[in-house]
Amino acid sequence: MGAPIPILVTGRGYSKMKEAGLTPSALRERDLLTRRDIDSVALLTEPTLEAWGVPFERCEGEDDPFSFIGADY
Repeated sequence: MGAPIPILVTGRGYSKMKEAGLTPSALRERDLLTRRDIDSVALLTEPTLEAWGVPFERCEGEDDPFSFIGADY
C-alpha cells in the first residue's frame, strides 16, 4: 500500500554521548561500543533505522515531534 505510518522511536544515551563529544554518526568501532561511559544504544539506533530503510527525523529539546509528521518522504 505504501501509506506512511508515523512512529515515535526513543533512544537512551544521547546525553552521555554528547558529554563525550560524540554524535550519532560517530564511527561504530569495538572500542567505542564497549566504553562504559557511552551507552551504545544512542550510537546504534539511527544506523539501524537507516539499514532498514526507515526514514526518520531527530527531535531534540523543545522540538515538536508532530511538526515532522507532514515531512516529505
